[in-house]
Amino acid sequence: MKFDYFIISGIFRTGTTLLTRVLDAHAQVSALYQPITPFFKMWLKLYLRQSGRITGDEDFPMGIDDWSREQYEQFIRHIFEVSFEKRDIEHLKAGITEDVLSDRGEKPRHFLSRLETLGPGIGREVFEQLYDIVSEGVTNPQTRCFGIKELWIEEFFLPLGQGLGIKSMHLIRDPRAIYASRNYGKILEQRKFEKYPLLFIVQAWRRSLKYGRWNRPRRDEYMLVKYEDFVGDPKPCLERICRLLDIEYSDAMKEPAGLTDGKGNRWMTNSSFFTGSSGIYRDAREHWRTVLTEDEAGAIEFLCARDMLEAGYKRVQHGFGEKEFLAFREDPNTLTPWLRKAPFLLSEAQKREELRNLSTISGSDS
Repeated sequence: MKFDYFIISGIFRTGTTLLTRVLDAHAQVSALYQPITPFFKMWLKLYLRQSGRITGDEDFPMGIDDWSREQYEQFIRHIFEVSFEKRDIEHLKAGITEDVLSDRGEKPRHFLSRLETLGPGIGREVFEQLYDIVSEGVTNPQTRCFGIKELWIEEFFLPLGQGLGIKSMHLIRDPRAIYASRNYGKILEQRKFEKYPLLFIVQAWRRSLKYGRWNRPRRDEYMLVKYEDFVGDPKPCLERICRLLDIEYSDAMKEPAGLTDGKGNRWMTNSSFFTGSSGIYRDAREHWRTVLTEDEAGAIEFLCARDMLEAGYKRVQHGFGEKEFLAFREDPNTLTPWLRKAPFLLSEAQKREELRNLSTISGSDS
């Protein structure tokens, strides 16, 4: 490898883009926004298929799984052995090209002409090829660290760290703020007023915390970044990240005027509530309080109570319990069509399933 490589991930609306732009402002760092998104979904799909674990619909969303630790250990052992055949590579190159060209400007395009050099191989080899391809042209003699941001790939942190020494920054955020940021504000208009199901966001958030729990001991390769700490007081957080990457801290990372987008233009925040601005906003930490209904906040807290306590997020709807959860309603007609299905719809049957799951977790802790 030419540089020390890193990766940034988490679920959406957790500040991953902001951290990418901030790190890219450092003279010794090059960080790119989601250049190879289809690769990770294909890598995971090929693993599931080749290990015989896919049944039924393969068009699953990233960021959702119910793996046990034993199943995850199996993934770690075998993910690098996944085989990308020639036909897979051709599909992958077409998928990456389409994904980048359909983007409005955040995703870099400089590397697309070099995708033709991508060849078949096992997962490790294809990953290393892609990092070399996307890093060329955006690094210089000062560059010491190169990395990318991709969403929903927390399961890859540990194998990439163990197998390739790649360092990981994992963003988490209050689940109520994530729900508010995705389902209210300007982003909702951009997404044709189609909301994400509450249960989808809850399941993705709980899963992300699970991988945070499993990665926590890896302090030399992994760092959990709490959004609220990052935007509340950026410097200490950025200093920790610089120590992880073994580079000196630079104040250039805190200057909004120095942040650029995928085209090299001044980057404007993609916050749902701070339109037409750039920079780091402390107010974003608590904005959900003025946006969510009491029932929405209550349902999220009820389903995430255990993990919220672990992550340091306090409940505010203390009277919201099983009775209130069973009475909670979500209009399926307001949801984005591709997630308007089980197990993300809060039907009566799904609510009962969630209660059984919570009971199982509670019983295992006692």
